[in-house]
Amino acid sequence: MDLSILSLDDALPVRYVEPPVIGQLTEASASGNFSKVQAILSQFLAQPAPKGFQLEDLVVALAEAVYNNHVKIASYLVSRGIPMNIELFRHATQTKSYGILQLFLDHGGNINEPLSHTMPSPLMQVMLSLDQEAA
Repeated sequence: MDLSILSLDDALPVRYVEPPVIGQLTEASASGNFSKVQAILSQFLAQPAPKGFQLEDLVVALAEAVYNNHVKIASYLVSRGIPMNIELFRHATQTKSYGILQLFLDHGGNINEPLSHTMPSPLMQVMLSLDQEAA
């Protein structure tokens, strides 16, 4: 076949393939293995990133750290540039994970800002839950 007749428009789109590091890092975060998280992420970040990869792709590892209240791991991941998101902030508020909430505050989270149009601020959620516990 004469390839010279193909244009760039005929090329197949490049498909993003999730690097194995995401699963490995997520598993280490969930289990609370700080040294393994540190080793996996350091090694991964020392190499050129796969095409299409962004640090946001590793937020699942941060989520596992938050869900399991592994503050040290969550802090490390955030310090390496993995972004926090509103869902993780909401989870930490609902589960009263004060170490995780402090981490979010230390990195610019605002406890007075509503989480959404229908969700009150984290501070208001804590106040409402205290009222419910007292009742």
